Parts: sequence; structure tokens; C-alpha cells
Amino acid sequence: MSEKEIKKRLLYIEDRFQKPLDTDPIYSMLTDNGFDVMVAEDGEEALKKLGQGQYDCIILDIMLPHEGKAIPKNIPRYRTGIYILERLREGKFPKNIDTPVVVISAIADMEDTRKIREELNPDRYLEKPIHPIAVLKAVEEVLKQKDK
Repeated sequence: MSEKEIKKRLLYIEDRFQKPLDTDPIYSMLTDNGFDVMVAEDGEEALKKLGQGQYDCIILDIMLPHEGKAIPKNIPRYRTGIYILERLREGKFPKNIDTPVVVISAIADMEDTRKIREELNPDRYLEKPIHPIAVLKAVEEVLKQKDK
């Protein structure tokens, strides 16, 4: 990537990053390939960053902790990402209304998986465990489609 080329800005929403962050395999794969990666480690932080910033792509884990402040307390941890994706699809974050979403999930519940794939329509749905290269390729694909 040349210095004049603008880096694509990603929001990576995941609660299980390796520390320090630059040792996390997915984070490192994305940054090593020229992406500017912001992170959010829980539901509240994700909502705050979605409301404040504009991103070229969002990588969203479905199972996220939250404290019951910005996200209702009755939303269980295993559905926090679904709540966030619903808000995105409802247009609650105008800066990110057309931002592609790559979902990464370990959800085994068939109804939740169906809802995510069919009703909330992420641009890509990847099941954990996942190799960092698969995440990189999914991000590159959705960005290429967005730029067409």
C-alpha cells in the first residue's frame, strides 16, 4: 500500500483478543495487510464506536459481554452481537448504514443462526474456529463488492 493510498478503516468487535493486541492473529493479519483496525471488546464499546466513527467494514462477533447500560439487561451475552446487527440494519448508526458486516460466530443455536443469515443478512457469515486468512479474504471480498 502506497503512502498516498488511504487505509481502509475496520471496526473489529470481539471480546477474546490475545494480549498484547498485536499478538492477536486476526488483528495482526488485518493490520499487516494495510488495514486501520479499531477494536471494541464489549457491546457497549461497540455501540459507542459505531455511533461516533465511520468504518469501511465491521467484523462482528455475536457472543459479547455487556453491562446492561446501552444494551438492555435482558439481552443475553450470546445474543449481544445480534442486538448490535439489528441496530445496524435498522439504520441506528447513519455513518455506517451501508457498511458491510462480516459476522464471526460460534453460535450453535439453529434459530439464531437462521435469523442472523436470513433476516439480518450479514455480508459474510464465518463460523468459529476460523483461520485469520479466512477473515482477511472475507473483508477483502466485501470491500471489493462495496467499491463496485
